[in-house]
Amino acid sequence: MPALAAAGLAGAMIDTASKDGRRLTDRLGPADLTAFTEACRAHGLLSGLAGSLRVSDIPSLAPHRPSYLGFRGGLCRARDRRLGLDPEALAEAVRTLRALPARAAA
Repeated sequence: MPALAAAGLAGAMIDTASKDGRRLTDRLGPADLTAFTEACRAHGLLSGLAGSLRVSDIPSLAPHRPSYLGFRGGLCRARDRRLGLDPEALAEAVRTLRALPARAAA
């Protein structure tokens, strides 16, 4: 993180490079995700978590306090990014975010 901050980057994001069906939460545990977001904050960087995320992941990822969550197919019709955004999935994501305890949503 120090090198990213020194380079002038605004933030860092973890994503799954290979699309083999395993999701971010299959690859990294809570301690790893917390360490990443805390390291970003310690160096003044935004942090992003992505990797086949679904709306149902929001409550378990929010406590890590990422700056943002990256959804691609998870907010699209039939979870297919080629089909465009699904208004119902977007509304569900907003409801889920609004229902988070204040600390997790911060």
